[in-house]
Amino acid sequence: MAKRTGIKKAPILLIFSFLLFSNTATAGWYPMVTATQNALLGVWGSSATDVFAVGMGGTILHYDGTKWLPMTSGTTKDLNAVWGSSGSDVFAVGADGTILHYDGTSWSSMSSGTTYSLTCVWGSSATDVWADGMVFSHYDGSTWTQTNLATGSQDIWGTSGSNIYAAGDNGGIVHYDSLNWSGMTTPVSNILYGIWGSSNSDIFAVGHYGTIIHYNGTAWSSMNSGSTIIHYWDVWGSAWNDVWAVGGGGVILHYGGNKWTADTSGTSKHLYGIWGASSSQVFVVGSQGTILRYSATPLPPIKDAVPDIKVNGSDGPVSILPTTSVNVTVSLDSGDYASQNADWWLGVVTPFGPYSFVFPHGIIWGVAPLMPGPILDIAAPLSVMNGALPPGQYEFLFGVDYLMNGVLDPAELFQDSVSVTVSSPAP
Repeated sequence: MAKRTGIKKAPILLIFSFLLFSNTATAGWYPMVTATQNALLGVWGSSATDVFAVGMGGTILHYDGTKWLPMTSGTTKDLNAVWGSSGSDVFAVGADGTILHYDGTSWSSMSSGTTYSLTCVWGSSATDVWADGMVFSHYDGSTWTQTNLATGSQDIWGTSGSNIYAAGDNGGIVHYDSLNWSGMTTPVSNILYGIWGSSNSDIFAVGHYGTIIHYNGTAWSSMNSGSTIIHYWDVWGSAWNDVWAVGGGGVILHYGGNKWTADTSGTSKHLYGIWGASSSQVFVVGSQGTILRYSATPLPPIKDAVPDIKVNGSDGPVSILPTTSVNVTVSLDSGDYASQNADWWLGVVTPFGPYSFVFPHGIIWGVAPLMPGPILDIAAPLSVMNGALPPGQYEFLFGVDYLMNGVLDPAELFQDSVSVTVSSPAP
């Protein structure tokens, strides 16, 4: 998710361009700092200070109550869902039968016994876990085994090991009673992507084209979502009268026990997953690394990383003669991005083209990162160049972008710049 570019002087060069985003402190949904631009598809936690998010390309992030940091998943397969019986017993499932397990220390691959993509995972305990996509898979604490039931389920939820519901294609919902899976009658034919309930007589399922249906313990019935266009991807609640649904274009709906109403998310990104530790601690994940957190009271705005670059102690513009030495210094306030992995950038555009400072090689022609590494404070100005320059116009730039991939990512870039004019001496 892109954040506001933290600069004090706007750079003038396209190759170091940026996007501007703002944060406002209002009660409701707040953007969180993340370390990925990959879509995040599922979220679950054991508490508000132990939350996991999974997504495209094997992405796994962990929130410790302070910040989201990437975890090593050991796979590049897309991960669609995550669930655990505790913070040290977590399962992530995804493409081509991928199942990963976290033991509190590291993630490891499990043999799923299938090559079908798995879209959902839920369990009643560490020895009773279900995953589904095209065919149900069950984990008994030792081995994953497959059933012969083809479902096309997208999400799964239950109240116990003998009362489980799975929702999916063509408005289908199936129920498990500890012996058999059996189909249920629903009033819709649109695909259902999410299911959650507060009890066996209060279950919600959401899906395509504004579909929301409710089960009262006897029958499923349609609810008015206020839209026949929006796709809703997931649903979660803390109680029967505190239920959230998330969907395309940043749409978030809330059900207070009477009707569904739209809430302001602050984003237009697609929202794919939701989970909460309580009514006031709810997390939503979505496209382009989006993570939102709901708070009943205002949270402080995100503090951007603020790079600073100076020439001869000045923010510029600076005008000098060729005989004057140019001393370039940099400093950095990491803000809320401390320890986030990033690409560091230090460059200069000259009359002869762009040049980059690359550690440990020195100055090279072209645009290249200084180095990869975590964002850290540079409290005291650090001298990075001290020497004379030939006549001409120069633009020195310093910044960090928190998508560590060796490529300049303007939307994730915090940067600063200073202009220098070296004038020819008078004849």
